[in-house]
Amino acid sequence: MSLSEDQLLGYLAFKIADARFSRPLSELETRDLEAVMAQARCQYELEEKVLAAPESRNISIPEATVNDAWLRVKARYDSHREFDSALAQLDMSPESYRQALARELRIDAVLEKVAEQAARVSDEEALAFYHRHPDKFTLPEKRQARHILITVEDDRGPAGELEALRQMDRILAEMKEDGSNFGRLALRYSQCPTAVEGGQLGKVPPGLLYEELESVLFRMAEGSVSQPLRSPLGYHLFFCEEVIPAEHKSFAQARDKIIEFLADARRSRAQRQWIKQL
Repeated sequence: MSLSEDQLLGYLAFKIADARFSRPLSELETRDLEAVMAQARCQYELEEKVLAAPESRNISIPEATVNDAWLRVKARYDSHREFDSALAQLDMSPESYRQALARELRIDAVLEKVAEQAARVSDEEALAFYHRHPDKFTLPEKRQARHILITVEDDRGPAGELEALRQMDRILAEMKEDGSNFGRLALRYSQCPTAVEGGQLGKVPPGLLYEELESVLFRMAEGSVSQPLRSPLGYHLFFCEEVIPAEHKSFAQARDKIIEFLADARRSRAQRQWIKQL
């Protein structure tokens, strides 16, 4: 038994509503519901053209593939009752929903077939891309760092500022010169969620921190501890564990990723051009 147009429109609208609004159709406002149904109609008409195209001939989807997709859909629901309720809203039985899934997988297979017709990316094209975009293959200098944060209670005015600075002084008094106990002090005193990891920030690239903090961290020597630094959050101490130099990837190192990127772009372009012709 083949699916009706209304069933397919309902199936598409159900998926669009979930993707755009994370809500079922029954909970959408009138304007949103109208937009979803209009999009479902356009998608349905386009899909029918895809399935009628010569490229769709001789394409069949194995039952095992449909079954895998079916199980993945069911796994999104907390219970069988919730899944059955969703099917009821679509006026679909489990079998008709599986048919809709099989149709969707067949459309994907047609588009994949079209994409495979795109020309392969040559080494020469990859090398030209590498030379045109040198900035994409340079990794900036980073700092492996830890920090301790003491927040400032703004509603206490100068008293809050003074108390935070005094706390910083107490921490610095306990700090070993080489920062070897920094992680333990961060766990004990820091008011940042990173405290549970000993203040670990990981490999910090430029542009991640407040400018007033970054300008100091990226001038610090490896193994050094900063003086208290003020930011909108409060006062910070930094421990620079390691200076990670800037790195430039050679073409040999970047080649496979470049070819993958260009091939994906070329495949997508082939699909768009084919769809535009339908």
